Amino acid sequence: TITETDATQQGNFVASINGGATAQEDIVLSFTTTDGSAGASDYTAQSTVSYTITKGTSSVNIPVDVLGDAISEPTEDFTGEISITNANGQDVSLNTATATSTINDNDSASIAINDVSVDEDAGTAVFTVTLTGNIQDQLTADFTTADNSAVNPGDYTTNSGTITFAAGSVDGATQTITVDIIEDAIAEPAETFFVDLSNLVTTGTASISDNQGVGTINDNDAISISLAGFTITETDATQQGNFVASIDGGATAQEDIVLSFTTTDGSAGASDYTAQSAVSYTIAKGTSSVNIPVDVLGDAISEPTEDFTGEISITNANGQDVSLNTATA
Repeated sequence: TITETDATQQGNFVASINGGATAQEDIVLSFTTTDGSAGASDYTAQSTVSYTITKGTSSVNIPVDVLGDAISEPTEDFTGEISITNANGQDVSLNTATATSTINDNDSASIAINDVSVDEDAGTAVFTVTLTGNIQDQLTADFTTADNSAVNPGDYTTNSGTITFAAGSVDGATQTITVDIIEDAIAEPAETFFVDLSNLVTTGTASISDNQGVGTINDNDAISISLAGFTITETDATQQGNFVASIDGGATAQEDIVLSFTTTDGSAGASDYTAQSAVSYTIAKGTSSVNIPVDVLGDAISEPTEDFTGEISITNANGQDVSLNTATA
């Protein structure tokens, strides 16, 4: 038994006289190898090669070259067989004419999947699985997609199956996995999903060095927000008027959109309404607008029509592509 390296080594069959007796005269043997799972690329075969247990000795080494490589492969074996071609008059028989030699491999291979980032209108995301090392026999691995912030079927289409690297594949060989991306008209942050590898099967030593590819879908939809004011008739008591910050076109927010609201006096001032400065309001996920209430103060004073201004700014869009169409009203 020998462990293969990247270079040629010598392994030895040994033909020996049972019981440690010595030959009185030379005993000439013929030696032949026969392939098992190991073949011509693994060792140097021999056919009817002559070896001699010389007079006065009890054994002879029969060297066989074991060929090194950088290929991941299973444990392999081959057989050697001897026959007696000249006993020089001695009464010699064969107790065990054949023996098996085993070659243990020292090479390994691995596969890894990459991460992919695509725009929502790309149509597909193509992941690449790369082989590191060389393989003798076929290598397969299963794959399946999994939701993260991106979900099936709204953002992408689930896919699963098996990738196959053919026997004899070399370092740097690749296989691809394609996932369909769903385009919509919704403004949303960049979202991610996974492609997971599992269940690697091959005959040699191999592993999965990176079993999860991350797919990022970059949104291509933008939304804008407009602020609308209000008109109210003053009474003797405090009333509430509402500015409305709404997403244009009636689209809905995929994530919260946080706004900051500030009032500025016009002809109306502190005696007419309750001012606000950098007060936070949120267009909640799944909605298209938010009311911004302002207290209008009543009195018994005859006065002209008065006005004041409200202004919004965006403090947190949570990754969405959001702009202001009308910031003041």
